[in-house]
Amino acid sequence: MPIVERSFREAIDAAVDGNHGFFVTLEAVSDKEKWVQLTWDCINAAYPHEEDPSTFLERRGISLPDLVEVSAWEAGQYVTFDHGADPLGPLVQFVERYFKDVLGVVPDERSLAVSRGQ
Repeated sequence: MPIVERSFREAIDAAVDGNHGFFVTLEAVSDKEKWVQLTWDCINAAYPHEEDPSTFLERRGISLPDLVEVSAWEAGQYVTFDHGADPLGPLVQFVERYFKDVLGVVPDERSLAVSRGQ
């Protein structure tokens, strides 16, 4: 199972078990400033751009999955996407594409370090 899918499942399973504060952070091994944090209901990510994330993603041809919306962002810092935890496939694809096309990181076991928190 790919690292992003496994991390999402871990965060969602923790919430199902009552641990709603659990999160998984995926961080580029080569650059700690390139990260994505996954919870059962949101995606927080590094956002190294100045333009509104919705506009930026649209120009790049990256569509937000159903039930995903930008809930907060700060130029050059971060973006937060709220999401419904289902279906998982489109969320995984979105995060993998975000890593590749926005952060310039290949989302695989060699490129990403995983940490967990509460």
